[in-house]
Amino acid sequence: MKKIVELVIIMSIIVIASCKDDDVEPDYGTKAKLSGSVELFDEGNTKLSSDSMIVSILGSNPLILDTTDINGNFAFKDVKYGTYSISYSKNGYGTFTLNHVYHQKGDTEIENISQLGQFSTTKVTLLTSNVSGSSITISATTNPIGNTSKPRYIRFFFYTSDDVSNIHFSAYSNVVTAANSPYNYRVNLHKLIDQGFKSGDIIWVKAYGDALHSNDYIDLISGKHIFPNLNLHSAAAVSFIMP
Repeated sequence: MKKIVELVIIMSIIVIASCKDDDVEPDYGTKAKLSGSVELFDEGNTKLSSDSMIVSILGSNPLILDTTDINGNFAFKDVKYGTYSISYSKNGYGTFTLNHVYHQKGDTEIENISQLGQFSTTKVTLLTSNVSGSSITISATTNPIGNTSKPRYIRFFFYTSDDVSNIHFSAYSNVVTAANSPYNYRVNLHKLIDQGFKSGDIIWVKAYGDALHSNDYIDLISGKHIFPNLNLHSAAAVSFIMP
């Protein structure tokens, strides 16, 4: 009986020790590799070589940076754990910033592959507006003219003042595909209401050429929404009265 009790005690000690070993968290140190990748496109949906994009960690001193390889991959070695904003830049693409990148407990690979487009070559040469009942249409003429084989891409901005722009706006559209010119954009009345516009408001509209894979992001310092791909050669703003 005594031997049985002793055996039970020994087994219990082994089990407890094993559990303690399992509960010990590995030592990840204070820094590790941070990596990711990008895919580069023209202003439409044609994929281009993803090499030679400069990727850096904003605010790092000395600056931590790498250049993407032919597959769009980049990696930073021995990066201290923390939360970072990653900057991407390449001639013809402007700059994109990926915010809130969390790096902790070993090597981190950024899961989402950033898909970035080139500067837009689309100029909006004329804008007109039409309101019929509760239907609002903004017509945009572009140069070059869009067609089904080579569409153009446009983004619209809305504001209650005639100085509406990509800087001064209360609302903006997603990038829309214009396969003809003029392109008729049907404004979603409910979305305008959700953005705080109300019946009787005079709403001004501005449109710019953009890229299908827009590099837009929020600048955390200024709090502003940045649209790097826009072609700023744009027609004068137009207005309509909110139904």
